[in-house]
Amino acid sequence: MHYRGYKIHRQELVCLFASLLTRQADGSYWLITPEEACEIDVEDVPFIAVEMFLAGQGRKQCVSLRTNVDEIVTVDRLHPLRMTTNPSLGEGAVPYVTVREGLEARLSRAVFYEIVSGRGEV
Repeated sequence: MHYRGYKIHRQELVCLFASLLTRQADGSYWLITPEEACEIDVEDVPFIAVEMFLAGQGRKQCVSLRTNVDEIVTVDRLHPLRMTTNPSLGEGAVPYVTVREGLEARLSRAVFYEIVSGRGEV
């Protein structure tokens, strides 16, 4: 995360800003506090899924993902995985998971490979 060209290094601040992030119906991203609202630029999606956890086995297996802002998301109907192409970034199929309403995380390459390698059954 950057502010006026400077990288924010404190993870606590990044997590705080992430908790205030919303996405409007027009696709724009906003940080909204009780005092003010500020539109922000997001290149693709605001979060990255950086770690995967498995619980249970077979049909009762549960896949959870941790984002770069330490949110845990369990893949389910409200938090589905989806694959899409992203020609604007010059890439083929890209995996995403819904974090919360209107906000998604892109799966890191390592997490995606864990899922497709068979370690994680979705």
